[in-house]
Amino acid sequence: MVLAHLRARRFRNLGDLSLDPGTRVCVLFGDNAQGKTNVVEAIHLLSNLQSFRTRRTRDLIGSGFAEALLEGEILGRTGTVRLQLRLDEGGRTARVDGKVPSSISSYLSEFHTVLFSPADIDLARGSQDLRRRYLDRAAFWNDAGHLARLRDWNRVMRHRNACLRRGDDSIDVWDGELARLGAAVNQARRRALEALGPVVTALHAEISGGEDADLGYCASGSSDQGEEALRESLRRNRPRDAQLGYTTVGPHRDMVRLKLGGRAAERFGSQGQLRTLALSLKLALLLWGRDSLGEKPVFLLDDPGSELDRKRLGFLGRFLETWSGQVIVAGTDRDCVPVPDPSAARYYRLSGGAACAV
Repeated sequence: MVLAHLRARRFRNLGDLSLDPGTRVCVLFGDNAQGKTNVVEAIHLLSNLQSFRTRRTRDLIGSGFAEALLEGEILGRTGTVRLQLRLDEGGRTARVDGKVPSSISSYLSEFHTVLFSPADIDLARGSQDLRRRYLDRAAFWNDAGHLARLRDWNRVMRHRNACLRRGDDSIDVWDGELARLGAAVNQARRRALEALGPVVTALHAEISGGEDADLGYCASGSSDQGEEALRESLRRNRPRDAQLGYTTVGPHRDMVRLKLGGRAAERFGSQGQLRTLALSLKLALLLWGRDSLGEKPVFLLDDPGSELDRKRLGFLGRFLETWSGQVIVAGTDRDCVPVPDPSAARYYRLSGGAACAV
């Protein structure tokens, strides 16, 4: 999978940017606050419909403008697809080849990326929301129906929460539906974790020089024991949930455990260990995407030198030597990451939101 062309208009400080990243490695470099991360964010947003920096659409639109537009030409194994994402005060409107997609899942199936950024250390530090989303991305790549089940879970849970607050007897119906959806979500997450876990362990050991890393999953409400077990957990917790006014068991409360040397990473890991773990998690996801999708996701690296020391950057460089997919890197200088074949890479200097090939 390759991003053949990107156009960003009025996106953050990018007035009218046009970029041809090539098929291998593209390096975006320049001083701080010139737009490098904004380009990476634009690509990530076009791929995921979500920013990794903000949830507010208004933040993404250039100052003084009412809307922004992102367009991408994607080359995949089935041909060329043109994606468009329009941002305005009303939200976000996505199109595939000029048409509104039939579902969010169908749009997200067109363009796959994996991002490694400074914020990813929070994944290792203990953010359960980030860890669940990490697993959900992997599960979606293995089963496109996973996202729809997650969305249905959240919709049904909102109905159940309303029933809890009203004291409505129809809650039994919602419990049954939540149990069915929750057990399916848990099963998909567990399959993804079982595949990712050994890869993360191997990568972490190679980067760190033999240190042991381990992933585990702790399901909320016995959803790992199946639909009936989750239904019973929902029933058993109903009095407490009614007092609180919201549902306390289910996939939204599941925990992903990360251990280093048998101890909780977030409690005992050093900054260096956590950075190694974060990099291992993202590289494992990249490899999982390749195996699950049948094509390589685009690898996005935002300012890797700010988080990785020389040893870890060296490992990343060796990894890129074996990775034949497209890589797009943003950093303060053109040598921000070891590039396998600099003569074959494309370099763009960012200044004032404009990109100039060098």
